[in-house]
Amino acid sequence: MIYYIFILLCLLFPATAAETSESAVSPESAEECRKRGFDRLTEGDYDGAIADFTRALTRKSDFAEALHERGIAWFSKGDYDRAIADYTAALEINPLSSEAFHNRGGAWLYKKAYNRAVEDFSKVLDIRPDDFEAYSNRGTARFYNCDYENALADQLKAIEINKNYFEAYLNAAWLLAACPDAVCRNGEKAVELAKKAVEMNPGPDTLDTLAAAYAEAGNFEDAVSAQKSIIASLNAESSEQKTSEYANRLKSYEAGKPWREKCKILPPPDTADKADEKKPAEIVSEKEEKPMQQQQKEDSFSDKTAYTVHLFSYLNNREMSERTVSRLRKEGNFVIISVMRSAGAGDWYHIFVGRYKTLEGAHAAVEKWKEKGFKADAVLIRSESLMF
Repeated sequence: MIYYIFILLCLLFPATAAETSESAVSPESAEECRKRGFDRLTEGDYDGAIADFTRALTRKSDFAEALHERGIAWFSKGDYDRAIADYTAALEINPLSSEAFHNRGGAWLYKKAYNRAVEDFSKVLDIRPDDFEAYSNRGTARFYNCDYENALADQLKAIEINKNYFEAYLNAAWLLAACPDAVCRNGEKAVELAKKAVEMNPGPDTLDTLAAAYAEAGNFEDAVSAQKSIIASLNAESSEQKTSEYANRLKSYEAGKPWREKCKILPPPDTADKADEKKPAEIVSEKEEKPMQQQQKEDSFSDKTAYTVHLFSYLNNREMSERTVSRLRKEGNFVIISVMRSAGAGDWYHIFVGRYKTLEGAHAAVEKWKEKGFKADAVLIRSESLMF
């Protein structure tokens, strides 16, 4: 019973004059669309918010704030794959956005992709070493991954940074009381932290944690008393699952046995983290593009019936596109960069990865890139359409 919060609903990067000047394609600017979307997001109108953020992105395709906030809207609708796609796209534009890493970590957590959640929360801490929420959420991911010692260390670090952070007290107390690993258990410390949590929020789950702490400390009388008070406070609207959990723990305490969590090892990330095939809403509107120049570098197609995978696109950002190509090649990938001019917008730098003789092979590659957290709307393009 570990708890976590991670949606950081905030304005990340105020729009600059240069950004808003690109909105000349419409009387309504990208920033105006984004602001209306943000208002709808805070009001709980997620579909309306998504529509506005998408409008903003048709006017400014590299609008990191709109991508990030649309990701929050997708997450709020329970569409974690599209949320991850938008967070990832925002991070391609601003790789130092701790908020986007944090929220993507939360989406991975909900998808039970715990290793990836740990990676993203760790990236938050690289950027913001004193982010107590990132420590606590990383501890949650580690708990569900059965990495108990590190999970406890993260929760205690969160408390060290913020002495009033309720969730970390609750999570740490539960680990100290009910962890399956005896190395992490400490009844007296669990009672101390659980009492502190009760002072902050004396709800059923907090009292449930205090009862578990009492039991681990050998004080079964107080454990039984606390657990009975929880059950007595439940009403007809309480979930059947919660009621059953509380009752099972009461039976354990009445039998003189402390409660123990059970470690449930999930499949490795390559199967557990696989995103579904739903396609996110379009990021930019369709525009007529005419080939201006093809940059093949040292890679090229020899078979014009082959397929490739479209992975990135950058608008008027040659430096970023070349850095991306360099990184992908260092990782051993076959990479093509295609530069195309779009009327009224500028130069698009499209990056393609891999070459495949069949469409099925390319589709399989797309799924592998999705599993790595890249944009879920990657498309397949015949090599002959690249006009090499």
